[in-house]
Amino acid sequence: MYKLFFSLLIFSVLLSVPSLSLSIGMAPNVADLGVVEQGSKHIVDAYIITDHERDIIVDLVTSPIGSNFLDPGRARQNYDFVPSEASEQDITSWVKYIENPVLLKTEKKGYVLKDGAVVNANKRATAVLEIPWDAEPGYHACYIEPSPRISAYLKGLGANIITVARMVVVFNVAGDPVRTGYIESFGTEAINTYTERIILNLRNNGTTTLIARSDEIKIYDHGDLVYATKSNFKSISPGGTGTLIANWNVRDMKPGEYEIKATASWTTGETSKEGTITVHERPSMPTGQIIESVADFPYWIIFLGIVIIGLILIYRQRS
Repeated sequence: MYKLFFSLLIFSVLLSVPSLSLSIGMAPNVADLGVVEQGSKHIVDAYIITDHERDIIVDLVTSPIGSNFLDPGRARQNYDFVPSEASEQDITSWVKYIENPVLLKTEKKGYVLKDGAVVNANKRATAVLEIPWDAEPGYHACYIEPSPRISAYLKGLGANIITVARMVVVFNVAGDPVRTGYIESFGTEAINTYTERIILNLRNNGTTTLIARSDEIKIYDHGDLVYATKSNFKSISPGGTGTLIANWNVRDMKPGEYEIKATASWTTGETSKEGTITVHERPSMPTGQIIESVADFPYWIIFLGIVIIGLILIYRQRS
């Protein structure tokens, strides 16, 4: 009976604790600035919306889009973005906020968007997009999102259910965007006795930054496949060479040359190359040579003999 009463008491207490359900939205969900010039500045207004019953402080955060944004099969609405003409240059530092963080009061106000639509929002946040003079040509994009600061009061409300909507900023820097690259060379580097580091040098000979990896590295010994792996991701600037690496356990491999076939890819293209790589000679283990040397004379024996003789003389004198 007491156990049942105690269980019901705990259950009722848990039900009485309010839970936090915080939702923050942004309007519009896309800001398409169209074609922009290097060295230009542009104003981006974002309208933040929440129905929370208390004032909230939010930080405005700029984040990169990620390579999946360039997926040609991605659904796109209300903005222009051509993946084959896009740059993966990091543009998060180009966005500056007039006010950050911002306070979201519970009262809403009506704002008129550029397309004439009216939105009731808690706050208008303004960002300045500064296009540098060395901006790469082509399509660029980033996210602007509000990150709420959870106060001690909100932390005490139990389960946190936070939904945050972000806005994507899209623009096209005037110029001739080219996304292309090729594998310059292969190499290996012995990093310990049984591990070789496979090195692929990928050259970006286009005009936009690529985020690339080698998702197919195959090693052959006289035509027989002996190892397959993938490399890391690497951001490579135009005209630069990126090092794509993967580790290879060569414990069962003999030192010598092996054939390699590799494909390096980025979201909108790929390149392949064949060549040879080397498994290096392993350092020989020490065998333990016996080295003859003249032993040092044991002077401690002389010292011990003197001590014994002295003790004998002292004993005889006393007797």
